[in-house]
Amino acid sequence: MEIINSNYWQKAQIGAKNRNLAWRITKKYAQTILKKQKYKCALTGVKLTFEYPSNCSLDRINNKLGYIKGNIQWVCREVNAMKSYLDNETVIRVSC
Repeated sequence: MEIINSNYWQKAQIGAKNRNLAWRITKKYAQTILKKQKYKCALTGVKLTFEYPSNCSLDRINNKLGYIKGNIQWVCREVNAMKSYLDNETVIRVSC
């Protein structure tokens, strides 16, 4: 079953390309990660959905690296925005 819609996936790839970030993952790999996370935000535990309004965001664990195996997690959009200026531990602390 396809969870990640093609429109989201294409936009994510274009965003990575525009930011000159490596993209070496497949949609199947990303869906496997989402399933391992039980369809919840990796940092807050909030339920994730791709249905409108979607709250999902594909996140790089280490922002110095691209979208590569071992460096992605699914988070809610608000968490990904906070990660622009906070580390994971701080995001978890202020989100709970």
